[in-house]
Amino acid sequence: MLSSMNSTEWINAIISEDVRLIQSVKGVGPKSAQRVIIELKDKVKKENLHTGISTTFNTVANSEIYSEALAALNMLGFSKAPAEKSIQKVLKDNPSINSVEDLIKLSLKNL
Repeated sequence: MLSSMNSTEWINAIISEDVRLIQSVKGVGPKSAQRVIIELKDKVKKENLHTGISTTFNTVANSEIYSEALAALNMLGFSKAPAEKSIQKVLKDNPSINSVEDLIKLSLKNL
């Protein structure tokens, strides 16, 4: 599972309860994704508080914006990995982004 996403992506997916993102890993179905979230959510949150790691996608809304922007970039023909990196860079540089359109526009500039 860790070979498909980096640790920050996993932490964000678990905290935001993004079943679709976790389910995108080969061999992980909806039940397994939900189980991962249930079993690790409290541990991940607790660890983030102790280490001071901040999460980029701290709400379900941000997770949905991320997912929608990624899907849009994929539909435009961009590969998943470069699109994800571009979106993450934009969200890191502009944490106040709250619309899919703005996220896509800025991400396209990075691609």
